Amino acid sequence: MSLSRHVKDRSSPIGQFLRARFPNTRSFLREARKQVRSAELILPTLHEPGFREDGKTRYPWSTIGLAVDYRIRYYFGVTPRDKLVAYSGAKLLAGVESVDPEDIQDFQRIGDGIVFGRVDDGTDQDCNWIAFFDGRNGEWLGKYNVDTSDGYFYCSNGRYHHRMRGTISLMEEHLKEFKIDVWSMPVISQGRVYQDFFKNLDELIVYRNPVARRLSEAEEDDMNRYCIVLALLEEVRRSIDHPSFGPLLEKDDKSVGDFLGIPDTHWLVDMRDIAWRFYDNFNHFLLLPYSLNPTFDGSLGIGGADADLIIDGTLIDIKTTKEQRIRPDWLWQLLGYVLLDYSDHHRINGIGLYMARQGIFLRWDIEEAIQGLCPGEPNSIEHLRREFKEIVMNWEKRRPKLRMLPSS
Repeated sequence: MSLSRHVKDRSSPIGQFLRARFPNTRSFLREARKQVRSAELILPTLHEPGFREDGKTRYPWSTIGLAVDYRIRYYFGVTPRDKLVAYSGAKLLAGVESVDPEDIQDFQRIGDGIVFGRVDDGTDQDCNWIAFFDGRNGEWLGKYNVDTSDGYFYCSNGRYHHRMRGTISLMEEHLKEFKIDVWSMPVISQGRVYQDFFKNLDELIVYRNPVARRLSEAEEDDMNRYCIVLALLEEVRRSIDHPSFGPLLEKDDKSVGDFLGIPDTHWLVDMRDIAWRFYDNFNHFLLLPYSLNPTFDGSLGIGGADADLIIDGTLIDIKTTKEQRIRPDWLWQLLGYVLLDYSDHHRINGIGLYMARQGIFLRWDIEEAIQGLCPGEPNSIEHLRREFKEIVMNWEKRRPKLRMLPSS
């Protein structure tokens, strides 16, 4: 469960802690809300194709919001592909199927923190799936069809060897993170298209050089096509409990060109306007120290938590909402990230919101936020971190665990 889901979940002790410790959002946000309400919005053109005449749009607001996050981060720097949430989504799509732990048989450990098992779903068919479990993050990585004639997959940790038919190249890279040797023949097409996409993205970044410069219209559209596909892949990863693969799986024979053809013209125009406004108004931020997709000491304790970016010590969440308001849970989420930084590794001195459609940057010092949001005499950030760490550790102990079959 992500931190944002904890904040929204009334039954979560983590969300309950943040709401109870920082309740004074109405008075604290009064001036900022006035500023947001008076801002000039960037909105897509509603008469473009893809909109219904009744005024109810089919516009992918949330997907564009994620894509804008990617685009703005590319102004600062380039995150390695395997550190992107979208890359995890691609790994899931390469396998497509989810895993029921009850179906796992012949459990084997093949490295520190990772195991795999043969999947028997109760049908009369042969057990031709392999399921992987990442013990570091506490999640199933998906199950993969190994009954193909496209190649062989062989992995070894010096103690256990297994040979199985078929492979997913994205999974190979993940296994290598655990120092597991992997050799394979040509991979099956499901994995290849995602490998090709990320390879092309790497080449585009080198060719277009989007860092710290304003792109031309054609260059911007090229960049944003990739950002939209990254957003679609991230949506797959973040909706793992109830996957909705959408346009990425509409065709059986997929290609990178199919993916890049998904965005409509008015999506690209909308993103171009948002990206250019950020550069024109805030390009001075690009000269400051930054950290992209930062994680925190307590991230794994709540099931994963990564923020958008940190600029010169300010933790920033990018919001691409068309609503001219500020939600209290946005502040609770930002403060939750700050409290998860138990060791003060990131030296966060402020929290901020970048309202991408309004072109407004809002910032509060940490002490200002604590004093303004806490009732009575507020605690120090160090005391709040200790309290929060105890809440997170207690939640982690109580949360349901996947049934682990004994290793051989």
